Amino acid sequence: MGAYELSAELFGHESDVRCCGVIDSDRVITGSRDSSVILWERSKDNGRYFGPSKRFEGHEHFVNAVTVVNSTLIATGSSDKTIRLWNIESVKCILVL
Repeated sequence: MGAYELSAELFGHESDVRCCGVIDSDRVITGSRDSSVILWERSKDNGRYFGPSKRFEGHEHFVNAVTVVNSTLIATGSSDKTIRLWNIESVKCILVL
């Protein structure tokens, strides 16, 4: 079995991360028990570092699922019994189910 190497660590949530999704090679999205979702972007200066770029807030309980719909939309699921559709650029929730 080949060796694995840590490529990045992401610090920014106030509680443990429950889910993550990859938008592209430079952007990752995470959901946490702190009820938030964070978009992380790769640093242009240090390709191993991802910094928090945007914070999506609106869920009232743990975020348990994130999925990338396309390059401009993500969907999140929470223990608050809602699914939210978010516009990545505006950081606005555009639909609650």
